Amino acid sequence: LFILDPAGKRMWVITPDEAGNYDGDAALRGNREQRIDLNGIDHSQLSGLAYNPASGTLFTLNREHTILYEITQNGELVSTRDVSSFAELESPAGMVFAPSGDTTDDPATKSLYIADPTDNTIAEVAITADEVMALPAASSISLVNTIFTNTWNPPSPDPSAVDYNNATGGLTTSDSEVDEMSIYNGKNVFHSTLSGSLQSGCTTSAYNKEPAGNAVDAATGHLFVSNDGKRLMHEAVISSNGQTCTLVRTVNMATYGVVDPEGIALGAGKLFVADGTNKEVWVIDPGPDGVFNGAGTSGDDKVDRHFDTAVLGLRDPEGIDYHPSRGTLIVVSRGDAIIA
Repeated sequence: LFILDPAGKRMWVITPDEAGNYDGDAALRGNREQRIDLNGIDHSQLSGLAYNPASGTLFTLNREHTILYEITQNGELVSTRDVSSFAELESPAGMVFAPSGDTTDDPATKSLYIADPTDNTIAEVAITADEVMALPAASSISLVNTIFTNTWNPPSPDPSAVDYNNATGGLTTSDSEVDEMSIYNGKNVFHSTLSGSLQSGCTTSAYNKEPAGNAVDAATGHLFVSNDGKRLMHEAVISSNGQTCTLVRTVNMATYGVVDPEGIALGAGKLFVADGTNKEVWVIDPGPDGVFNGAGTSGDDKVDRHFDTAVLGLRDPEGIDYHPSRGTLIVVSRGDAIIA
């Protein structure tokens, strides 16, 4: 049993008796109580103590400087981690290691969960070894144009996704929240020119009231829209005048293992899905029939592969697109201000 004593600048380690009891007086008499001085770390405002079963080390956090310390059972400093960038940790308190909440992780993978009574949250922190990645040099980027979708008629005040529409030579934008507003005028998918002039619009509300992500198939012109709340994707036919989006089929994204289907993209005959909760990108093959209809008993699709985005600094991937001339993906993450 490990007990943090921040006022005494120490940690107590108590070994139980043969019956598994942790009685303090009995432990003291039996010489089963050990005091470990924490002189190797800044112990001014330590809070929380968690045992990592994977390494046998312990973690505690300095609330003043938001530094996470990893120490041995003898109190020796192993590593420090700066977690000041985590907005969720306003006033961290108790902590514990438990299985990762990321369903794509190995079941044996453990995360550190930190309780914060100030903002009523529990933050999950992945404790990983440093990774050395050979990343290409950042290329220059410049703003060409800004399109104000809220000025359209009807307006799109909350554009959540956009894709290039090969059939129109313009953009198709979906809005996942406009139907909840008083200004809603029956359209949550909008077709515009590349410069931003609205041409037409349609609605998916009959089958998808929250089109979080969208992709337009260059070959068929079909519209694919995801619903992150219900873990579904819908395929629809856009009419020639762009005013209707007729449902073709519904795909259960959970059959792929996707938990939070945010952004979606099509390219190279595959479907790419940005999974915000899992911090993952999924690559889906449509199977022999060439149709995206789910995996397992739902359809013949196959998960080609999936990879983690957190190692790239993308902790909530919400937007994704396929670059056809390069064969690469562009991924953006909410709150991280990173394009990878």
